[in-house]
Amino acid sequence: ARKALRANLSDLSAKGAEPAGFLLSIALPADLDLAWLERFCAALAQDAAHFRCPLFGGDTDRTREALAITIFAFGLLPAGGMVRRAGARPGDRVAVSGTIGEATLGLRLARDPALGRRWSLTDSERDALIARYRVPQPRTALAGILRAHAHAAMDISDGLAGDLAKLCRVSGVTAEVEAARVPLGAAVRKVLAAEPDLLPALLSGGDDYE
Repeated sequence: ARKALRANLSDLSAKGAEPAGFLLSIALPADLDLAWLERFCAALAQDAAHFRCPLFGGDTDRTREALAITIFAFGLLPAGGMVRRAGARPGDRVAVSGTIGEATLGLRLARDPALGRRWSLTDSERDALIARYRVPQPRTALAGILRAHAHAAMDISDGLAGDLAKLCRVSGVTAEVEAARVPLGAAVRKVLAAEPDLLPALLSGGDDYE
């Protein structure tokens, strides 16, 4: 529930928009656990209140396939104030709002908990990396700053390298990034000390939502 909403809020923030509300469409298998659905609704309601982004409505259906959750979020900003992907200029500085690669490692740890021992991670470091994958932190506080200062922006859902390439392509520019200057958290640096070859995967992995 949290990731479904927060991934959309991250998109809004990257455009310079403040959350206004959202639509939810959910297709439920007949054998879905009712207790799971209650937890889903409670978590969604908590996040909707926290981010001041109310549920406007939507649709509920039954499916014979896997559970499907679709959220369509609406944002508000001044007329003409949207920060687009196109708009980057020669000489612009490339900036990112936080650290990169934690969600990529979190997904790997969720799939293979033994990696935590191989990388000499503490339990708290492992849990924090997994949380970065499962519960993104949309940078809603930066919306106004982006409107005021950014020529172009987008959120990093498909990886820093890939999404920066998309932004550059539609802006008609190129960019150079020194890998050593990409901001990385302490746990990610610990993993890289054990496996330096993971750096390309961290720079291209998704779910950073920075």
